[in-house]
Amino acid sequence: MLIPNHKIKEGVNYVNDMSHILPLTIEKPIPQKLARFWGWAFPNADLNAVYIAYGYRIYTNQSQITEDLVFHEREHVRQQREVGMWGDRIWLFFYLISKRIRYQVELQAYQDQCLYLGRTGYLSLEVVQEIAKLMSSSMYQARWERKPMVSYKQAYEDLQNVVSG
Repeated sequence: MLIPNHKIKEGVNYVNDMSHILPLTIEKPIPQKLARFWGWAFPNADLNAVYIAYGYRIYTNQSQITEDLVFHEREHVRQQREVGMWGDRIWLFFYLISKRIRYQVELQAYQDQCLYLGRTGYLSLEVVQEIAKLMSSSMYQARWERKPMVSYKQAYEDLQNVVSG
């Protein structure tokens, strides 16, 4: 999506930098129960295009995942581990019920993704605009919410703060 596709093999562990060692496994397809649940909670999310971090796994139906998305999903895994025991379940619960929390954790993950893209020379104004558009889309809007989790303007401003600062 944002950088050229780098084929990442299913079932291979990818390890974070030295400050947060997090082995990640890419698994496909998304397990049926998780896909049904995610599709119900986020009816506008395209299950053929999403990546779901849960536990130490990134679930997807995609055949490839770009390195910047690995950084994004790895941040969600780190967030879940930070919660402690049952962190993945507790994190997912709050991700589902709170638009504000969902935005905060997605913003952190997209910021990590932008920092990675900046280090690799792929960050541009167009990429920031694309991410802001994605964050303000109905993809992140839970079934019971009337509006997306954030406006385009707010997402763009928050991302710009990271990119320029």
